[in-house]
Amino acid sequence: MGEGDGDLGSGFSQSYSCFPVSFIGKDDMEKGNKILLPQSALHALARLHISWPMLFEVVNEAKDRRTHTGVLEFIAEEGTCHFPYWMMQNLGLEEGDLVRVRNISLPKGTFVQLQPVTAEFLQMSNPRAVLEVALRGYAALTVGDLIYLPFLDKNFQLLVTDLRPAPAVSIIETDMEVEFKAPEGYVEPSARNTNQEAEEIMSSEGEASESESGAADGHQSRLFCGKGCRLDGKAIRPSPASAPAKKEEENREPWKTKLLHGVRTSCSEYEELVRSGRIPGFIGKVTPGAAARAPAAGVSGDTSGEGAAGGGFAAFSGKGNTCE
Repeated sequence: MGEGDGDLGSGFSQSYSCFPVSFIGKDDMEKGNKILLPQSALHALARLHISWPMLFEVVNEAKDRRTHTGVLEFIAEEGTCHFPYWMMQNLGLEEGDLVRVRNISLPKGTFVQLQPVTAEFLQMSNPRAVLEVALRGYAALTVGDLIYLPFLDKNFQLLVTDLRPAPAVSIIETDMEVEFKAPEGYVEPSARNTNQEAEEIMSSEGEASESESGAADGHQSRLFCGKGCRLDGKAIRPSPASAPAKKEEENREPWKTKLLHGVRTSCSEYEELVRSGRIPGFIGKVTPGAAARAPAAGVSGDTSGEGAAGGGFAAFSGKGNTCE
């Protein structure tokens, strides 16, 4: 059973055993900070003429932690109350621990500053719209609370760092100015890019100054210009890296590089036939001078009269025999 505290005429104050909302199948309540109280609490509040919205201060007296909340329904078992599990974690409550619940009047909030625990929340396309929808399940906020905002199968944690006009305010049917504080260790993308650009400029300037100083001293001294010797006494072959670069000559006959061994301008076999007087296409032996003056095979001309009479060569003037 709940334990009464003080005169009900001066306000409602009761102690209950606290349990998570998941114990009665109310997992959706994890998206807000409202609690469940028993029917007896509703009757006591009605006798005190406490108007809606009903707001409460909940205190874990064993660890001196407190926060502020509202009530969703009066359906809990007598002597018990049900909290969202993340609220129990903030208060340091275990299942079945006692928590003090007393009614309180809070001013309407006008300003809230929230600090995301991680920068992932700020990377959303519209974090303010997500926050506006999520806060519909909340009745009050308290400075120092770590609230949970579920979004796309993720739970974002936001720390309440500042509230106006009081350290605890009601956010029911009120317009509030919202400000986000950067997470710890977070650097703005523009500042990060500016720092990177500055570092790149400084490094490039340093490299340029080093190259200029090296070029200025190049005519005075050369690094590693000594001479090496092999232990076996053999000559040292220059490495490709140390060999002087040769200027690429203009290729005036590019077709020679396209064919194997280039274009053939002479034929040793043909020249041998010319020297021996045996030229393909001609019958008999001729001297190199006569071969140059002889007409090519198959060319029409008068070869029966003038050529035979002059003792020259007559093409196709031989005699045929049969093999019988």
